Amino acid sequence: MNLSRLPILSLSMVVLFASTQLVLAQPEDFEFEETDANMSILLMEQTLNGEDLLEGDWVGVITPDSICAGASVVTEEGEMLGLAAWRDDNPNNDEEEGGINGFRFGEELTFVVWERERDAEWETRITDIQEGKFNFEADGPTLVCSIVAFSAEDRPVIGIVGEDHDFDLVWI
Repeated sequence: MNLSRLPILSLSMVVLFASTQLVLAQPEDFEFEETDANMSILLMEQTLNGEDLLEGDWVGVITPDSICAGASVVTEEGEMLGLAAWRDDNPNNDEEEGGINGFRFGEELTFVVWERERDAEWETRITDIQEGKFNFEADGPTLVCSIVAFSAEDRPVIGIVGEDHDFDLVWI
Protein backbone atom coordinates (compact mmCIF):
# COMPACT_ATOMS: atom_id res chain seq x y z
CA MET A 1 0.00 0.00 0.00
CA ASN A 2 1.37 3.38 -1.00
CA LEU A 3 1.01 5.58 2.10
CA SER A 4 2.28 8.70 0.35
CA ARG A 5 -1.07 9.00 -1.49
CA LEU A 6 -3.18 8.61 1.69
CA PRO A 7 -3.22 12.34 2.68
CA ILE A 8 -4.33 13.35 -0.83
CA LEU A 9 -7.12 10.77 -0.79
CA SER A 10 -8.26 11.88 2.67
CA LEU A 11 -8.24 15.54 1.64
CA SER A 12 -10.23 14.72 -1.51
CA MET A 13 -12.86 12.91 0.54
CA VAL A 14 -13.18 15.86 2.94
CA VAL A 15 -13.57 18.34 0.06
CA LEU A 16 -16.19 16.10 -1.60
CA PHE A 17 -18.14 15.71 1.65
CA ALA A 18 -17.99 19.45 2.40
CA SER A 19 -19.13 20.43 -1.09
CA THR A 20 -22.04 17.98 -0.90
CA GLN A 21 -23.09 19.50 2.42
CA LEU A 22 -22.97 23.02 0.95
CA VAL A 23 -25.18 22.02 -1.98
CA LEU A 24 -27.73 20.22 0.18
CA ALA A 25 -27.66 22.49 3.26
CA GLN A 26 -31.17 23.04 4.57
CA PRO A 27 -32.36 26.67 4.52
CA GLU A 28 -33.22 28.01 7.97
CA ASP A 29 -36.85 28.76 6.98
CA PHE A 30 -37.27 25.12 5.94
CA GLU A 31 -36.52 23.59 9.33
CA PHE A 32 -39.42 21.59 10.76
CA GLU A 33 -40.33 19.29 13.60
CA GLU A 34 -41.19 15.64 12.99
CA THR A 35 -44.20 14.68 15.11
CA ASP A 36 -46.23 11.52 15.62
CA ALA A 37 -48.19 11.58 12.33
CA ASN A 38 -47.87 12.94 8.81
CA MET A 39 -49.37 13.10 5.34
CA SER A 40 -47.29 11.76 2.47
CA ILE A 41 -46.82 13.95 -0.59
CA LEU A 42 -45.35 12.97 -3.94
CA LEU A 43 -44.50 15.84 -6.29
CA MET A 44 -44.38 14.46 -9.81
CA GLU A 45 -42.96 17.72 -11.21
CA GLN A 46 -41.52 20.82 -9.56
CA THR A 47 -40.69 23.77 -11.77
CA LEU A 48 -39.49 27.34 -11.42
CA ASN A 49 -40.07 29.68 -14.37
CA GLY A 50 -40.91 26.67 -16.53
CA GLU A 51 -37.67 24.80 -15.76
CA ASP A 52 -37.15 21.80 -13.46
CA LEU A 53 -35.86 22.65 -10.00
CA LEU A 54 -32.12 22.03 -9.71
CA GLU A 55 -30.11 19.88 -7.34
CA GLY A 56 -29.87 21.69 -4.01
CA ASP A 57 -33.19 23.55 -4.38
CA TRP A 58 -35.73 22.86 -1.62
CA VAL A 59 -39.52 22.47 -1.47
CA GLY A 60 -41.26 23.19 1.83
CA VAL A 61 -44.87 22.61 2.85
CA ILE A 62 -46.26 25.52 4.88
CA THR A 63 -49.24 25.72 7.25
CA PRO A 64 -51.79 28.57 7.21
CA ASP A 65 -49.89 29.87 10.28
CA SER A 66 -46.73 30.17 8.10
CA ILE A 67 -44.97 27.27 9.83
CA CYS A 68 -42.82 24.93 7.79
CA ALA A 69 -44.20 21.47 8.56
CA GLY A 70 -42.04 19.47 6.14
CA ALA A 71 -39.41 19.94 3.47
CA SER A 72 -37.27 18.02 1.03
CA VAL A 73 -34.23 18.80 -1.08
CA VAL A 74 -34.05 18.16 -4.82
CA THR A 75 -31.27 15.64 -5.34
CA GLU A 76 -31.82 14.99 -9.03
CA GLU A 77 -33.23 17.43 -11.57
CA GLY A 78 -36.49 16.32 -13.22
CA GLU A 79 -37.20 13.48 -10.78
CA MET A 80 -40.21 13.01 -8.49
CA LEU A 81 -39.81 14.43 -4.99
CA GLY A 82 -41.34 12.96 -1.85
CA LEU A 83 -41.93 14.77 1.40
CA ALA A 84 -44.06 14.54 4.52
CA ALA A 85 -46.35 17.20 5.97
CA TRP A 86 -46.21 16.74 9.75
CA ARG A 87 -49.21 17.01 12.09
CA ASP A 88 -49.39 19.51 14.94
CA ASP A 89 -48.91 17.49 18.12
CA ASN A 90 -49.97 20.35 20.39
CA PRO A 91 -53.78 20.53 19.94
CA ASN A 92 -54.20 23.20 22.63
CA ASN A 93 -51.49 25.39 21.08
CA ASP A 94 -49.96 25.94 24.52
CA GLU A 95 -46.91 28.17 24.28
CA GLU A 96 -45.41 26.22 27.19
CA GLU A 97 -45.67 23.10 25.05
CA GLY A 98 -44.01 24.80 22.08
CA GLY A 99 -47.03 26.29 20.31
CA ILE A 100 -48.20 25.13 16.89
CA ASN A 101 -45.63 22.89 15.18
CA GLY A 102 -47.49 21.40 12.23
CA PHE A 103 -50.76 21.01 10.35
CA ARG A 104 -54.18 20.57 11.89
CA PHE A 105 -56.86 18.43 10.21
CA GLY A 106 -58.31 19.99 7.06
CA GLU A 107 -55.81 22.85 6.75
CA GLU A 108 -54.78 23.74 3.21
CA LEU A 109 -51.27 22.79 2.11
CA THR A 110 -49.10 25.53 0.64
CA PHE A 111 -45.74 24.88 -0.98
CA VAL A 112 -42.74 27.19 -1.15
CA VAL A 113 -39.61 26.72 -3.28
CA TRP A 114 -36.18 27.83 -2.10
CA GLU A 115 -33.88 28.41 -5.06
CA ARG A 116 -30.28 27.76 -4.07
CA GLU A 117 -28.76 29.77 -6.95
CA ARG A 118 -30.43 33.03 -5.92
CA ASP A 119 -30.90 32.18 -2.21
CA ALA A 120 -34.56 33.14 -2.61
CA GLU A 121 -38.00 31.72 -1.78
CA TRP A 122 -40.85 31.64 -4.28
CA GLU A 123 -44.59 31.00 -4.01
CA THR A 124 -46.00 28.02 -5.84
CA ARG A 125 -49.29 26.80 -7.21
CA ILE A 126 -50.43 23.20 -7.06
CA THR A 127 -51.23 21.81 -10.50
CA ASP A 128 -52.19 18.49 -11.95
CA ILE A 129 -53.57 16.77 -8.84
CA GLN A 130 -53.45 13.09 -9.75
CA GLU A 131 -54.50 11.66 -6.41
CA GLY A 132 -55.56 12.90 -2.99
CA LYS A 133 -56.45 16.43 -1.99
CA PHE A 134 -54.52 19.45 -0.82
CA ASN A 135 -56.07 19.60 2.65
CA PHE A 136 -54.12 18.00 5.49
CA GLU A 137 -55.21 14.58 6.70
CA ALA A 138 -52.76 12.70 8.93
CA ASP A 139 -52.14 9.17 7.72
CA GLY A 140 -54.68 9.82 4.97
CA PRO A 141 -54.29 9.30 1.23
CA THR A 142 -51.08 10.40 -0.41
CA LEU A 143 -51.27 13.67 -2.33
CA VAL A 144 -49.80 13.19 -5.80
CA CYS A 145 -49.49 16.44 -7.72
CA SER A 146 -47.14 18.87 -9.43
CA ILE A 147 -46.18 22.42 -8.45
CA VAL A 148 -45.11 25.46 -10.43
CA ALA A 149 -43.31 28.55 -9.13
CA PHE A 150 -42.34 31.83 -10.71
CA SER A 151 -39.77 34.31 -9.50
CA ALA A 152 -41.12 37.84 -9.12
CA GLU A 153 -39.50 39.10 -12.32
CA ASP A 154 -40.63 36.09 -14.37
CA ARG A 155 -44.20 35.78 -13.03
CA PRO A 156 -46.76 36.23 -15.81
CA VAL A 157 -49.28 39.05 -15.50
CA ILE A 158 -51.95 36.47 -16.20
CA GLY A 159 -50.95 32.86 -16.16
CA ILE A 160 -53.21 29.85 -16.48
CA VAL A 161 -51.58 26.63 -15.36
CA GLY A 162 -52.67 23.06 -15.88
CA GLU A 163 -54.26 21.48 -18.92
CA ASP A 164 -57.80 21.92 -17.60
CA HIS A 165 -57.42 25.72 -17.25
CA ASP A 166 -58.76 25.72 -13.70
CA PHE A 167 -59.34 29.39 -13.03
CA ASP A 168 -58.58 28.87 -9.32
CA LEU A 169 -54.97 28.82 -10.50
CA VAL A 170 -54.85 32.18 -12.28
CA TRP A 171 -52.23 34.73 -11.24
CA ILE A 172 -53.21 38.34 -11.68
